[in-house]
Amino acid sequence: MRDQILTNLSVVNPENQDDVAPQQIMALAERFPNVIKADVREKLHLEVLDYVSTNLEALVPNYRNLPVEELWGKLSNVRSVSSGQLKFAEPCKLMKLLLVLPNSNCDVERAFSMANQKLLSLKRTNRIARSGNLKVCSAGSAAVPLEEDGFPLIFH
Repeated sequence: MRDQILTNLSVVNPENQDDVAPQQIMALAERFPNVIKADVREKLHLEVLDYVSTNLEALVPNYRNLPVEELWGKLSNVRSVSSGQLKFAEPCKLMKLLLVLPNSNCDVERAFSMANQKLLSLKRTNRIARSGNLKVCSAGSAAVPLEEDGFPLIFH
């Protein structure tokens, strides 16, 4: 599988700044047209050219010791001396998006698993209650199943 996002994801790491080809960032931008609109692609291209030729140490001293998301946050606030406009607005917008992409689907799978366990638990409780073979412990107004068909129920 040769996915452009995975192939070009190294552009997020500022340590790879010297190896970044502007085409890599432009290819990533094309994958997210809802974030980097077509009308700002030229601005993105110019800002990327500026980024790859910039001495990051001069803009963000000791940047190598910062977490990558903090560095991109600081770069998003850098302004041009001559115009006062944000210097890397579009590349930073794209990098922030890339930094929040989930690297797996385990959170979603975990949520489905938990929901499935709850549904199975509800189905089992309903089946037990309908079978009439349910022994319960009543505590106030709550009834807790203790046994089904002579086998103890285990609660976690």
